[in-house]
Amino acid sequence: RYRLGLLLWLVFLCGCYPKAEMPNGYRYFATNGSGGVVVGRDGYVAVEEYVTNYAIRGVFVVGVRSYCESFGNKRPEDKSCKSGMFVLDTRAGELKENMKLIDVNKFLETNNVKGVIFG
Repeated sequence: RYRLGLLLWLVFLCGCYPKAEMPNGYRYFATNGSGGVVVGRDGYVAVEEYVTNYAIRGVFVVGVRSYCESFGNKRPEDKSCKSGMFVLDTRAGELKENMKLIDVNKFLETNNVKGVIFG
């Protein structure tokens, strides 16, 4: 019941709907033209705005997220926003944020998953 309520709230609030299914019940929701959020299997926001790029590697979702100091009217492409990579373990529900590509690839290698290249 709570999960459905949150899902409906997301659809109402941002006019967004699931754009992609991810492992273990996670979903990517596009919230605007600049990115989206990843919602967990229990309906909580697992990765906040703005997810601008992602790839699925086994049970891991690897992506890029823009962080703005003060959202207001700012968009991820604004020069005051910074980007960082993240790895979401959909099996354990654990999120590692603000990573560099080399750290992401080391993490994936440690978990016997091939690395990620974003264009």
